[in-house]
Order: sequence, then structure tokens, then C-alpha cells
Amino acid sequence: MNGFLQFFNRLGLARLAAMAVVAVLTLGFFAFLIMRASSPSLSPLYTGLSLEDSSAIVSELQTQNVPYELRGEGDTILVPRDQITQLRMTLAENGLPTRGQVGYEIFDQQSTLGATSFVQNINNVRALEGELARTISSLTRIKSARVHLVLPERALFSREQKDPTASIVLSVRGELSAGEIRAIQHLTAAAIEGLTPSRVSVVDDTGR
Repeated sequence: MNGFLQFFNRLGLARLAAMAVVAVLTLGFFAFLIMRASSPSLSPLYTGLSLEDSSAIVSELQTQNVPYELRGEGDTILVPRDQITQLRMTLAENGLPTRGQVGYEIFDQQSTLGATSFVQNINNVRALEGELARTISSLTRIKSARVHLVLPERALFSREQKDPTASIVLSVRGELSAGEIRAIQHLTAAAIEGLTPSRVSVVDDTGR
């Protein structure tokens, strides 16, 4: 016992402190390696998300108890690499992310100065499609919706006018009743001038 005390006395406080620091750093390094080895490897699930999409996806990940990490300003979400494919499929079934649905905000994101009438018409159709898709997707039985509109322009000096048409592809929970389908047709027709419910086609993701 006296030998140990003499040994430590010869080392001095400075050397003992240095040895203690080295020991703590070594233990911390090995603890870090163990944690890295045991934690899942994270990869980007989505990047460039809007705040609304990011919030909705994080809420879904929390519900499923999936570990995640936010990067940037919250527009990038990282999840375990081996779960990415399954998570994307699950989120897509819930209509997430919604970034493919551009609504009237397209006119805020793009300058109309110098835009041709053709570009403005295209943007108007995209905005209508996006807003209708969002409205339809908000219905209880609908997981997600895509709306395609055909809005013919009347030719100059022409008396003939082609009627507009709409096609809607739905991902649904269960099966829609005939009444629910008619409601979607009337909702769509009411939003487009000259469109009648009979010219609105509705199919689900199984082709029914």
C-alpha cells in the first residue's frame, strides 16, 4: 500500500490529472464508437420540403415510432436507411408529401411580368388542379387525389365551343359509394365554368 502511495506521490498532481483526462477521453471515445455502431444509419427520406409537409411527415414518423433527424431549416428529414422505401410508400398512401400539388401559390412563386398568355393559362390550369386535389384529399375516405383538367380555348371568330372535361384519380380508404362519387363529380364541376358532372371521370388507384 505504501508503495502505491509513494508511486503516486512521485508522479505528482499534474501527471495524475493528465492521466485522468486521458482515461476519460479514451472511455468517451469508446462509448461514442459503441453508440455509433448500435444506432441506425440515417439517410435522407425527403429534402426540400415545405414546412407544412415537414410537420405532417414528422407527426407521422412519431406515430410510427420511427427515429428521425431534421437537417437544414427543417426541410430535410433523415430516417434509418433500411426503412426509407417502406416509409415512402406509407407516406404516399397518406398523400404525403403534397409538394406535387401546386395550388394558387404558384402565382406568388412566379413573376407574371413578361409571361405569355400560354404560360399564364398553363399556370391557371395547374393551380385549379392542385386546389381541387387538395380539397378532394381532405375528404374522410380519400387518401390522396390527382386531378387532370382539359379546358379548351375558344378559337377566335369560332362559334363552336368544346366542353371542358376532368379526370380524377383517387387513392381511397375502402370503397366509395355511388353517392360519394357523385359528390366529388359535382364538387369538381362547380369549380370549373362550363364543366358538367357527367364530364368528370373518377377512378381509384385500382382502376375501378
